[in-house]
Amino acid sequence: MTTQIPVIDFSDLEQKASWQSIKSQVKKALEEYGFFEAKFEQSPLHVRQSAFEKVQEVFNLPIETKRLNNFKNPGRGFLGREPRIPMYESLGIDNAISPGSIESFTNLMWPQGNPNFSEVVSSYLRKMAELDQIVRKMIHECFGLEKHLNNHMNSTEYSLRFHMYDGVENGTKSVGLKHHMDQNYLTILQQSETLGLEVKTKGGDWVAPQCSLDSFIVMTGLSFRAVTNGRLYAPLHGVMMKGEKTRYSITLFCAPQAQSEVKPAEEMVDEEHPLQYRPFEYGKFRQYFLTGGGFDSDDTLRDFAGI
Repeated sequence: MTTQIPVIDFSDLEQKASWQSIKSQVKKALEEYGFFEAKFEQSPLHVRQSAFEKVQEVFNLPIETKRLNNFKNPGRGFLGREPRIPMYESLGIDNAISPGSIESFTNLMWPQGNPNFSEVVSSYLRKMAELDQIVRKMIHECFGLEKHLNNHMNSTEYSLRFHMYDGVENGTKSVGLKHHMDQNYLTILQQSETLGLEVKTKGGDWVAPQCSLDSFIVMTGLSFRAVTNGRLYAPLHGVMMKGEKTRYSITLFCAPQAQSEVKPAEEMVDEEHPLQYRPFEYGKFRQYFLTGGGFDSDDTLRDFAGI
């Protein structure tokens, strides 16, 4: 039997009854699946279409230009065209919602300026961040963690990433990105009409979400799983390419700041739910992931901080 991916409509959040119903659906989806498809009409279709046009524009730049997107921290900036990911490229903007971040990236890629790129991407980013904040607020309310919400929100940062995957020829399949779990709190992503995302459900089924520009995928990261003491499920996922068309996707990662301590909330620990994880510094967890503890493990959080 085909697994039905949860689809949640966020179009009516003004009414209290609607908010309560939607947040109940969010909680159930992230507990049982670790992800869901979000219909979020606050992000107009023309904004999303324009954003993907701009993503293609930046990937059409010379490789030498794209490599200027470089950071001291591993796993940031330009990635790809390496033996382990030969058909993949990715570009990143750290602290994406901070004033000037989008413009700095734009001016790095186009020294002559490209204000339309900045305008379109900034508008798209605001909608993704709005959805992220709604979902995280709902999860805090569902688990009675409201007193932690302000500190949680204020100690997080956003990373925006653009991804490109080469198509494959002759009807073959190829791994675009190996299966892994995200380390962050929450991931918001959208893929172009060329699909490829694969996600493993809690029940062990692999599913391929068919949604593209019509909706976002919202996915739990391991840090949110830690905060809820394992109540939320963080799924393995990756990209499998089929067909000759290039695949593009845009991802917003909401993560703890590097120096932040991540630990299960005290409200999440009781006799029925004994403590599962010890506290950890997020920056050290991310470093562990990037230096071999991520793509080679089926449960990075358990390996790093499990009790």
